Formats: sequence, C-alpha cells, structure tokens
Amino acid sequence: MEYAGLIVKYKVNRLLEGEEEELRLLQSNRIDVKPHYQLSVIELNSIYMEITDKHYGWKGWLTFSTSIIWLGAFFVILESSWSTFVGEYKFICINHNLLPAVLLWVLVVVVSIPFIGVTTWLLRKESFRWTHYPIRLNRNNRMVYVFRLDGTVLSVPWKEVFFTLGRGGKSMGIESWDVRGHVLDKDRKTVLETFAFGYVSTSQDTVVAYWEYLRRYMEEGPKEPWELLDYCLPIDQRKEPRILGLQRLWLEVNGQIFFQILLSPIFLMAWIGRQFAMATCKIPVWPKEVEEACAIEPGDPYVKDGRTNPPDAGLWFP
Repeated sequence: MEYAGLIVKYKVNRLLEGEEEELRLLQSNRIDVKPHYQLSVIELNSIYMEITDKHYGWKGWLTFSTSIIWLGAFFVILESSWSTFVGEYKFICINHNLLPAVLLWVLVVVVSIPFIGVTTWLLRKESFRWTHYPIRLNRNNRMVYVFRLDGTVLSVPWKEVFFTLGRGGKSMGIESWDVRGHVLDKDRKTVLETFAFGYVSTSQDTVVAYWEYLRRYMEEGPKEPWELLDYCLPIDQRKEPRILGLQRLWLEVNGQIFFQILLSPIFLMAWIGRQFAMATCKIPVWPKEVEEACAIEPGDPYVKDGRTNPPDAGLWFP
C-alpha cells in the first residue's frame, strides 16, 4: 500500500530532482522487456487505452482502519457521556459534587475529538469521492487525460510529459516504485503537476515492464498490447462487482499463496471497508470533449473491455 498522491500530495512548483532525471523513461526509447499490463486496464481499442489509478488495488484498507479508530473514539465519548450524566455517577449529583466527573468528561472529549477529526479526514480520502480515478492514453490525438482527485481533468500532450520512476513510501522497510508523469513549465525543469499510472511494486523491473506496455501502445500501436491483454477491469461506467473487490485485494500479494491464505482475514476486513467506500463514491464521468476525442470507429478490431472478458475469466489465480 502506497498513498503518495492521495494522502500527501505530490510536491509541485519545484525543480526536477537528480534521481528523477537519472531514472527518466523516454517515450521514444524501446526497452527490451516483456510488457505487462498489471491488471490495470479498463478499456483498450485503436484510439485509446483507459487504465485505473495506482490506489484502486488496495482501496478499502484506509477506510476500514480509520473507521475502527473513528468508532472507537466515538464510543469512548458516548460511554463517558452516559456514565457522567445518566449512569453510575448520578449519585454525585445527590452529593452536589458533579464538577470532578464533568472535568473528566471534558478531558475525554478533548482527547477523542482530534482522533475523530483526523480519521474523518483520512476516511474521506477513499470514501465519499470517486470509485477510481481513470487515465486515458489517446493514440489518435497523442494526448493523456487524467481524472484528478477533485473531479477535474488534466489534458496534456503525451510527448510533453516527463515520465520517470517514482520512489514511494516504505512499508516494513521496503521501498515501492511507480511510473510518474510530471507536467513541466516552459523551462522544462519546474514541475507544475504530477500524476501516477496504475501500478505500484517493490521491483523496479516489473514497473518498467508495466511502463513498456503503455509506451508500446502509444508508440508502436495497439496490436501487441491487445494480444497481451487477458482481462479488463469491468468498472467502465459502473461500480465494480462485489466479488471483484475481494479478488483485487487478494491479488495485492499475487503469486504468494501462503501469505494470501494467511492474510485472508485481513483481506476480508479491508473488503468490508472497500464495500463502504465504493457505496459512498461516485462513478467518474469524462467531460463531453474527452469522450468526443476518444470516439472509436464501428468494427474496431482491437476493442477489449469488461464486456469482452472470456466467460471463464477469473482473478483468483490469473
């Protein structure tokens, strides 16, 4: 789980760092690796590819954990209020010595309210927003469309984006990496805005393979990416099926069956949070001008989306 860009915003109005320039990913540079879509593609056709944001895979973890803390703090306030004014301390009123109990109650409230405030703020990073934040790569007009966290859309030419490997936060001492795009000022050194593509890994090699999948689609055509694409996330203009949410969380440790089974109770709790988050979130809708720019021709031979998934397609063991 990596929340850079969601909880803590990317740093902007700054100069490019040396590491970013060193790890730059050039649009015209073909890398000799096997490309992989990393279960992030929503739609693919001759005109555009739509992928999800990097936070979609583990959506629900933050909601569940913050909800537990929020409910705990609220229960403490509720129980303290009952005890002070209704329950076991009512004998204090008879003795005309209510002040100590009220002061204790005030202390409990003062300590608990910051927990409620912070967890509410964190909860709203996943819930009561959008189910996901899609990104479209348009081969036809060479544009990148990014659905921002506030619901607005960034439109930027593919060739003008400065792509690089982005260093994420550490989890249990292990660093994570993703593909980040920087929108630069006219000086080509000042970062005005940053976005990330839909995959995070502790391995730079797998992130590069993911980048190469997207790059080849934009630079070399849809044929190879279309052939490599086995499964599209069925979340275009709809909320995900409930079972898909559990499967997607399960695949955060894909290929490690022992840990998948061991962590099953935690996945289930995160799935409960995911259900709440998805239920309270809106489905992202692209502006009319984006949809018009992404219109595909009838009979496009390279169309794949959630409706074209094979009937037996599954995510448990892809």
